[in-house]
Amino acid sequence: MLVAFVLSLAMIGIIHWLASFVAWIFMLAVTVAAIG
Repeated sequence: MLVAFVLSLAMIGIIHWLASFVAWIFMLAVTVAAIG
C-alpha cells in the first residue's frame, strides 16, 4: 500500500515537472518568435 502511494506520488511529480517544462519551452519559443 505504501509503495503504491509513493509510486503514484512520483508519477504526479514527474507529470507536473514535464508539464511545466513544456510550458517553459513554449513560452521561450513564443518570446523568440516575437523578438525575432
